[in-house]
Amino acid sequence: MAEGISTEKVIAYFDEVKNKANTTGEVISCSEVSGGRCNQVFRIITDNRSYIFKYSPSSLYKYPEIKVQSQRNRYEAESLLFLSRILPHNIPVIYYYDEDNNFMLMQDLYPANTLANELIQGRTFKNFSKHIIFILQQLSRKDSRLFHLKYNLTKGIPELQKARVEYVFKAPIGISKSVFFQQPIVHTKKWINKYIIGNQDIIKAVSKLEIKYKNNLEVFIHGDLHAESIIVDNESTYIIDLEFGKLGPMGFDHGVMLAHLVMAFYSADYHVQLNNKIEYKHWIKDTIMNTFAACKTICADASRLEEYKYNIRGYCAVEILHRTTSGVAVVDFFSKIKSAQDRSNVEVKCLNFATDLLLSKVCFNDIGAINLRRDK
Repeated sequence: MAEGISTEKVIAYFDEVKNKANTTGEVISCSEVSGGRCNQVFRIITDNRSYIFKYSPSSLYKYPEIKVQSQRNRYEAESLLFLSRILPHNIPVIYYYDEDNNFMLMQDLYPANTLANELIQGRTFKNFSKHIIFILQQLSRKDSRLFHLKYNLTKGIPELQKARVEYVFKAPIGISKSVFFQQPIVHTKKWINKYIIGNQDIIKAVSKLEIKYKNNLEVFIHGDLHAESIIVDNESTYIIDLEFGKLGPMGFDHGVMLAHLVMAFYSADYHVQLNNKIEYKHWIKDTIMNTFAACKTICADASRLEEYKYNIRGYCAVEILHRTTSGVAVVDFFSKIKSAQDRSNVEVKCLNFATDLLLSKVCFNDIGAINLRRDK
């Protein structure tokens, strides 16, 4: 693990820059709220409001062997500032960022919570479909390309993108090793070895999507639009954590986002109380279907609509494979299931759906009706 920053240092930085950042108040408390794979995140509470302090060291927080150029802090901050012009109600306010000291001071969205945490609690949001469709539409605008062209980062932060290709596209199908990759739990591993590793149809399909990811510089993509990068409450939806952003293939973000709804659907039996379960799963399926149907309005070029749909299905499948086969990138939908056998059963259902989706044997309306022929 890389050397982290202390709460005392965070408070010192805050006091040093609060006049420049137009922030006020005396610090009452400072606590770490997230120590992820890449960054540390702190909540600073002053006597009149709270702030989020994000520290991005020059190497990945939990993987110090992976060095990352310091511009990633500037790049993420500038990405958020740029997107705030076209998504003013969906981006947290950036008060200050310091490229030299690798930190960013931003709006605290509390009590809004991550979509992942809310879904595990079985909560639903009537406006989420409308909000996420609007966000995807705005990200797909042609002028959203200008930011990456301006900063000569059309292919993103090189070190992060190299790592991403290894642990998202290559390691899950067994054609490469990644420092991020860890072994999945036993029963899931047996299924993966039997039905994924060495499967030429799956390898070919994933490799095709990898080539598109690297070379099709078509639209602005968030690059990591999973359920921890989406903040929700009953009235609003925000996106955060844009350090994997780049120009990329249309439909990428759409597919990644849907993957996490699919995983929430299949894990619901182990997280959601019985009296709410049917309504909750109906809401998830309706949200998946509504957002997938919206590709007709998100894809600006009607002649490429079928390609857009193919990309959504493909990148949804790749994200599920990545989150299920890699022990380090596993999501709370799986890791918070207490029984290893129950967890593996859920993972295998997700893998069944993902591999069939990847090979165009099913579509999203088939969720919940998977073919059980490969469950054992």
